[in-house]
Amino acid sequence: MINKQYLDFIDRENIFSDKEEIAKVETFLSFERNNGEKIAENELFVRHVLELPLKKATGSKKICFCLMNPSKADMQNSDDTVNIVLKFVEKLMIEANSQFKDIGAVVVVNLFPTYETRSTFLGTVIKGLQKTNKLDHLLFINQTEIMKQVKNSEWIILGWGNCPENLSANLHKTETNKILAALYKVQKESSIYIFEDKKNKGLTIKKHPRHPRRLHTDTSKISEIKIKKNNKQGNNKIATYEIKLKNKG
Repeated sequence: MINKQYLDFIDRENIFSDKEEIAKVETFLSFERNNGEKIAENELFVRHVLELPLKKATGSKKICFCLMNPSKADMQNSDDTVNIVLKFVEKLMIEANSQFKDIGAVVVVNLFPTYETRSTFLGTVIKGLQKTNKLDHLLFINQTEIMKQVKNSEWIILGWGNCPENLSANLHKTETNKILAALYKVQKESSIYIFEDKKNKGLTIKKHPRHPRRLHTDTSKISEIKIKKNNKQGNNKIATYEIKLKNKG
């Protein structure tokens, strides 16, 4: 398998990734849709944050992308999604009168910190972590890192997409609501956006920000949003939040 390289404008010598291996995860379910393939024991990795400094940065501001989960990118190698994000950043920076010229670093955080390239298998990984009682701790650390990164970012772009097949919809909803709660607190200081292209306007049908790999790269753009806090609370008394396009009230 050929490793993906980071784009040339990234300072590869100073990339930061907190990728780490979770040892002895022995209770994963088999992948029923792939002839019983199993995740190898002792080969589960997590990453809460990936920070990619620019080589010739003219400023120190950060742009943060909130995606679904890590695929392969770490301190040495990139992956398809991260490179799509970086190409988009490069396009933003060279636009005429761009407000993004002062980007000093690109930061990537995710709803879930576990590495898994195949989205349909993410649910299996999560179920395995639940069986080993590791999931709650990992998600707590992940949300703490997300709150830290969005607070320190000038621009935030959401792109986690719909809930993958085989992943708990309730868990997906819980984690997205936590991120939206954090964004609600920083939206006065930071600008928040979602991805769009000519054929895909606004949120998905299920009201989630579109994943960058689902868009046509050449025509993709971003639209500014705001986070709205719902007045009504559920039975668990936890406030809920939703995404609204800024130009639509």
